[in-house]
Amino acid sequence: FFGISEGGYGGQRMASFYADYLAGAGPIAGGEPLINAPVENLANIAFTLTSGENDTQFCRHIYTDITRQALDSMQTIHPSQYKHNVFLQPGRDNHCDYTYTTPWLAKHVRNPYPKHFIWEDFPMDTVYRRGFYNLQVIERPEITTDSTRTVYEYTAADNVIDIRVHNVRYFGYDFVPMWELILHFGKEIQPTSEGKIRIYLNDQIADLNRPVTIKINGKKVFRGKVKRRLSNIVESCAIYQDPTRLFPASVTVKIPAQKH
Repeated sequence: FFGISEGGYGGQRMASFYADYLAGAGPIAGGEPLINAPVENLANIAFTLTSGENDTQFCRHIYTDITRQALDSMQTIHPSQYKHNVFLQPGRDNHCDYTYTTPWLAKHVRNPYPKHFIWEDFPMDTVYRRGFYNLQVIERPEITTDSTRTVYEYTAADNVIDIRVHNVRYFGYDFVPMWELILHFGKEIQPTSEGKIRIYLNDQIADLNRPVTIKINGKKVFRGKVKRRLSNIVESCAIYQDPTRLFPASVTVKIPAQKH
């Protein structure tokens, strides 16, 4: 995905919302508040954002640099992930140089079966995704405010699927009255309530001839061999509409309640 100016806003939002479909995204001359486009979701795609250093309208230059800092931080925590190239062009305004983006994006290919990803399950115009990569939400944990979302951190290794789930509540600071915008957001981590998810599996994710273990927040919620069923292929096709994600197996588990 890429777009310019207003398309840069859309490109950044869509990159976070639909990262599991993408090899990369390159919004240009944009810059979104990160509550609208969480960088955590970009773990397995290539992401580039470039704007002019003089593109001050709606704080585009500031939001671009805030995005760079956030991705730098995520890449420090996860060095092999969060490939990004975010920078301000000296002396440019909204009419910046567009030629950096597509050559950089063209070097990258899609990974539909990552061993690790983070999904902040946020709505786009009140509409939520049904799933992300090989996770499907069956029942969402209880959300009490518009600024609260559920975050899933997924790791797969040696037939063990380890998923950490929590809610996160946003709070904003650094308000800019001229544009009625909030520059920065903090996040307060909260335990989840009950919920239910389905983990889709194939032979690229796990050895389906061996037992699979599922852990949620450190608690083992499933261990056993999973059966390949045509119904899983049909259901995953309907959810993702993606030929790379026709999953033959799945496990459905409840999220254990956590103490406050």
